[in-house]
Amino acid sequence: MNNINWRILGLLGAVLFVSLVVVFMATQNRDTGERQKIPEKERSIAHQMAISDAGDYVPEDHETVEEFGELLTDLEAETSSSKEEIRKLTTESVTELEENYDVSVKLLDFMQRASEMVSEVDWKISYAELAAKVKVVLSQEKAEA
Repeated sequence: MNNINWRILGLLGAVLFVSLVVVFMATQNRDTGERQKIPEKERSIAHQMAISDAGDYVPEDHETVEEFGELLTDLEAETSSSKEEIRKLTTESVTELEENYDVSVKLLDFMQRASEMVSEVDWKISYAELAAKVKVVLSQEKAEA
């Protein structure tokens, strides 16, 4: 009888030890995932915009990061503005639409609209002019709705 109690206690101890190891490993994996976030200063412009658009951290390999990257490259090529200027003007425009015209639009949607409109222009337009055109169109759509 005494041997059985020790065996049961030994078995329970082993199960408890394994459980603690599993819990410890699970919490370590979660912490490691947090540490894998790319520091803010090292993020690409596309990555920054995707995070801003999502309202939360998205990994660098997220599909929206790629979409922002392609739009930034295309708009930079078709306008006389840099990617950083495009990011800044897009963010300011979306904020202005929200605050002044009660138009809620995502950064990605705004840039997609700008990309569609830039193909209609025969000259190298500045992104500031293009953003102004997109703001007019979006605010008019809101007024008509």
